[in-house]
Amino acid sequence: MRRRPPFSSALRGSLALALLLVAALLPVAPASAIVPLPPHPWIQTIPPRTAVEPHPSAEICLQAGVLCPDLTMRAPYQLKPDRWHGWKMLRAANAVLSIGPGPAEVRGTRTGPGVMDAVQYVHRAGGQRPLAVPGGAGNLLFKHIPGQGGYWKFANAAKFELWTTGANPRLVRTGPKLTYCLRDLRKLWNWDRSPRRFVYPGCSRNPNRKKVTLGTSVGWADIYPAPYYEQWIDVTGLRGCFDLLHIADPDNHIVELDETNNTAKTRVRLPMGKRKVSRC
Repeated sequence: MRRRPPFSSALRGSLALALLLVAALLPVAPASAIVPLPPHPWIQTIPPRTAVEPHPSAEICLQAGVLCPDLTMRAPYQLKPDRWHGWKMLRAANAVLSIGPGPAEVRGTRTGPGVMDAVQYVHRAGGQRPLAVPGGAGNLLFKHIPGQGGYWKFANAAKFELWTTGANPRLVRTGPKLTYCLRDLRKLWNWDRSPRRFVYPGCSRNPNRKKVTLGTSVGWADIYPAPYYEQWIDVTGLRGCFDLLHIADPDNHIVELDETNNTAKTRVRLPMGKRKVSRC
C-alpha cells in the first residue's frame, strides 16, 4: 500500500464538494440522491491520519445519475479490558455506517480456495442497472471464526489503529480485525432513502459458493460487539493518552462519495483498570 503525506484540508474535501455540486446541477438525479441524511449521534468523524492512493475509478461518482456510497465509522464504544497469555488487550465494539446516496455493494467471484475477487457495483437513479466499477475492489475471504465456523467476508473493510496524541500524532499499534460481512444489521434512519427492511443479509457460511454479494444499504449499519472475535488491539506496555481509531475502507478498495470521513476516534487512558477503560 502506497502512502503519502496527508492532504491539506482543502484538498481532502475537494472531491466530495465537486461531486455534490455536479449532482446538484444534474436534472436527471432525484432529490434523494443529493439531500444528505439527517444528523445521527453515531456520526462524529475526524480527518484521516494518513492519506491513501484513491481508487483508480473514483471519478465514476461524477457520472450523471450514479449513486455512490459513503462509508464511515461510529467512534469506538463498549470499551473493555481483556487479557490473553499475558497480553493486555483493549476491546471495542464498532459499526460500519452507510450514509451515502447509494449502497456499498461488492460482488465476489471464486478464484481459489477460500478467496474471491471482488468488484464494486454502484447503483443508479431511476432504477437503472448497477454499474461495475473498473479496477476491482480487493477480495472476499472465507474467514473462520472460532466456535462459529466460516463466513464469506470483505477483506480490509475496516481497521483498528492506536495513535499517540498531541501536535505530531504517531501510529503505535494496529489490530487484527480486517474482514467484515458488510450486511444490513441495524437501520439508523426512518427515511425514504433507506430501505424499510434489510437488503443485504448476514454473510454466507457456505465454503463452496462460487459467487457472493455483500453490502450495506443507505442508512443501515454493520455492527460487531466488543467480545466478538478479533475486536481488540494490543496495548501491552503503553502508558498515557492514546486515540483509538476505527477506519472504514482503509485501502480505498471502495469508490465513495467522500473519502475524508472514514475515520472516528475515542481517546483512552492507558494502562487500563481490571474492569474499566478510562477516558482522557
